[in-house]
Amino acid sequence: MTPPGCIIIIKETFDAQGNPITPVAQFTFRLDNSRTAQNDASGRVTFTNVSAGFHSVSEIVPSGWTLFSVTPQNGSVFVSSGVNCATVVFKNRQTVPPQSCITVIKETYDTQGNPITPVAQFTFSLDGVRTIQNDGSGRATFNNVLPGSHQITEQVPLGWTLFSVTPTNGIVQVTSGTNCAAVIFKNRQTIPQCPPGQVGTYPNCHEQQCPPGQIGTYPNCSIPQCPPGQTGVYPNCIPNQCPPGQIGTYPNCSIPQCPPGQTGTYPYCIPNQCPSGYTGTYPNCYPPQCPSGYIGTYPSCYPPQQNLYCTLTASITSIYNGQAVYLSWTSTGATSASLDSVGQVGVFGSYTIYPQHSRVYTLTVYDSQGRSNNCQVSISVNPAYIPPPPYFPPPPQYIPPPPQYIPPPQYIPPPTSQISLVQIPYTGFDFGPVGNAIYWLAMLLFAFALTYLLLYYQGGFWVLMVVAIRYQAQLWELGLQRIGLSSRTQ
Repeated sequence: MTPPGCIIIIKETFDAQGNPITPVAQFTFRLDNSRTAQNDASGRVTFTNVSAGFHSVSEIVPSGWTLFSVTPQNGSVFVSSGVNCATVVFKNRQTVPPQSCITVIKETYDTQGNPITPVAQFTFSLDGVRTIQNDGSGRATFNNVLPGSHQITEQVPLGWTLFSVTPTNGIVQVTSGTNCAAVIFKNRQTIPQCPPGQVGTYPNCHEQQCPPGQIGTYPNCSIPQCPPGQTGVYPNCIPNQCPPGQIGTYPNCSIPQCPPGQTGTYPYCIPNQCPSGYTGTYPNCYPPQCPSGYIGTYPSCYPPQQNLYCTLTASITSIYNGQAVYLSWTSTGATSASLDSVGQVGVFGSYTIYPQHSRVYTLTVYDSQGRSNNCQVSISVNPAYIPPPPYFPPPPQYIPPPPQYIPPPQYIPPPTSQISLVQIPYTGFDFGPVGNAIYWLAMLLFAFALTYLLLYYQGGFWVLMVVAIRYQAQLWELGLQRIGLSSRTQ
C-alpha cells in the first residue's frame, strides 16, 4: 500500500496599496472540493493523509478581498507519497469599499450674537474615534467614511457655549459617492475673543501654530510626507521592501526558485528522486527487476518451473445434500488453471458449489512450458435430514359432575289470627317514647306552676287543685278501662 503525502498552503495578504498585512487574515481552503482547512496567523495550513497523485486546492474568497495569484496555476499540484509535502501559494489583496465624506460647518458668534470671522478652531469627533479641526472659514471634512449612520460631536472649549446642532445630536446618514453629508455646529462666545491671528482663551492668547504632525508656519501648514522610495506615515518611514517570500531589492523583486536538481516551491525544495519502485540515485534511475531465481519481466515475475504446485481447500468437507461449500485455491509457478465441473479459472480464486453426492474435486494448474500439476479435495455428502412428524396430544375427555342432593321443602304452619295479652310486652304508658316524654314534661311544668300559685296566689291554688284532681281522675278512669279490656281479652 502506497503511503499518503501532504500539501502545505501558504497564504499571503496585502492591503489596497500592495503592502503586506500581518498577522495574516484567516481564509478557508478546499482540497478536491471535499476537505476544508483554515490558515493560522502566519498564513500556513497543511492537508495531511493526502493520496499520491494530482490534486486541486481552491480558496473561498471572502468579501473585501481579491485573489490575484495562485502558484502553481489553478492550485493543481502533484503529491508524492512520504513526508515531502507539495506546496500551493495563494496571494490576496484587500479591496476598499465605496466611501464618502462628512463636511463639518462651524459658525461662531460673540456675546451679542454677531458672527465672528475668522472662525475659532474647534475639535470634532467622528463616532468617538477619528478627530479633526476646522479651518479659519469654519470648514472641516472627514474623508473615507463608510456609508451608513454616523455621529459627529464637538469638544466645546472653555469660554464657548454650543447652542445649535443640525441635524439633531449630530447624527447623519452617509451615502456612497462624492456628495458629502453636512453637520452644522453653532457656538456663542461667553468671554472676549483673542485678537485676530492669535488663539487660546482670553486672556491666555498666543500665536496660532500648525496642528501637531504638520510642518510650516501658520497658516501655511502641510502634512509631511515620506521621501521617495519609502513607505509609511511620517515620521515612521521605512524603505520599500520586497513582499514576503520574494528576494531582491525593491522594486527589483522576484520569487525565488528551487536550485537545479530540486523540485517543490521555494523554500520547500527537495532533491529530485527516482520514480516509485525504481532504484538508483536521480538521474541514474533503473526500473525494478524480478527477484533472483524468478523469470519474466517485472512486474510479471514467475518462480522457476520446478516449483509448479497448487493448494485446494474446502470450507467444509462433510455436508447434507444441497448444502453450499466454498472452494478456494492458490498456486505457485502457474500461468493458467482448470477446475473440474467448472472449467477455466484463475491461478488464484474461489468458487461456491452445491454437491448432490460425495465426490472428489480436482484443480489442475499449467505453467508456460505446458507442464501441469494438480491438487484435490474430497466432499462427503450425507442424506438430507428429515425431522419426525410433530406430536399432537389427544383432546381432553368430558367428565360429568356428581349429582347434588336437594332436600324436600319444610312445612310451615299458617299463622293464628288471635294474640294473647301475655304475648304483648308491658311498657308502662301506652303513649310511646315521645308521648311518655311529653307526659312527664307536662307533669313537671304542672308541679312548678302549682308551687308558684301556692306561694303567691292562695286563691288560685284551690282552682288548680280542682283541675289537677279532675285530670288525675280522668287518667285513673282511662287506666281502669285498659285493665278491663285486658281482663276481657284473657
